[in-house]
Amino acid sequence: MSTNNNIIKLDWFEENDKKDLSNYLCKICKGIYNNPVLLSCGHIICKECYKLNNKKCLICGENNISIKSENLPYITSYLSKKTCKCKNDNCNKKLQIVNILSHLKECPKELIFCRFNCGIKVLRENIESHEKTCKYRPFQCKYCSKDIKQFQYLDNHLDKECPLYYIKCDYCQEDVLKKNIENHLNFKCTKTDKKCMFSIIGCNEKISPNGTEEHLELYKIRHIELLSHFLLDINNKAQSLFNRINIIEKKNKKSLNKLSRKFELKREQMVNLDNIDNSISYSIALDEEVGELVNEKNKKDIESTKCNKNKKRKV
Repeated sequence: MSTNNNIIKLDWFEENDKKDLSNYLCKICKGIYNNPVLLSCGHIICKECYKLNNKKCLICGENNISIKSENLPYITSYLSKKTCKCKNDNCNKKLQIVNILSHLKECPKELIFCRFNCGIKVLRENIESHEKTCKYRPFQCKYCSKDIKQFQYLDNHLDKECPLYYIKCDYCQEDVLKKNIENHLNFKCTKTDKKCMFSIIGCNEKISPNGTEEHLELYKIRHIELLSHFLLDINNKAQSLFNRINIIEKKNKKSLNKLSRKFELKREQMVNLDNIDNSISYSIALDEEVGELVNEKNKKDIESTKCNKNKKRKV
């Protein structure tokens, strides 16, 4: 059953008004009458409560109820004179009953949740400034214009994804993609020591900005040795991988042969079942044929017996 979300609560009123207003409570939502209507069963409820439960009166249980009257001046005129204080802290407005709900929908002192689902409640009057800085807000990268689901993921995007985010190298002042800065410092920067191009295979020497040619000449034999070991290691790994592939292929071949044998056995079983079905069908047909012959013979015997009886009577 749906519930009425436009309830004017008795707690919002001053103590000296609560006693009188307790006689004007809707028995469905338990709030002060809001647009009261008289039902065909004689009960008075909020119009919103009727719309949500218009098949049966929830007070007396009468079915097929309808609105008998929406004009209830003795209630509306009394309630229109009553005022109540806004329920929100720091809001000192006193409002008439007819205006309280519309005020609550826009009261600047109400705590509301951020629409970006960060879980934080903020005063309505401050929600706009909060949402401008909320880390859960969607954001567009100003460099590549990619839409980012949440602002908190921006740094990750700039570090690893953005193809247009450049930063200046601290040493050579060259503009470099942030995600490539480590590679730049290690191999390309002209103002700082960098790694040897053979560092990936074991050369750990640092090269001065202008010392690349000298290093390559000085460590030529060392680089050839490292490259030789590297290629040998790759060859051993490739051979090991090849052997593993052969083992897997043999296992797969055995499994395939087993499956083939199982399939052939199942096929033979199906053929045998077909033969059994054919034999059963033949037996049934034969039984039916024999039955017809027996019935025909019985008919002839009955006719022959009748003829013999008739002949005896004539004699």
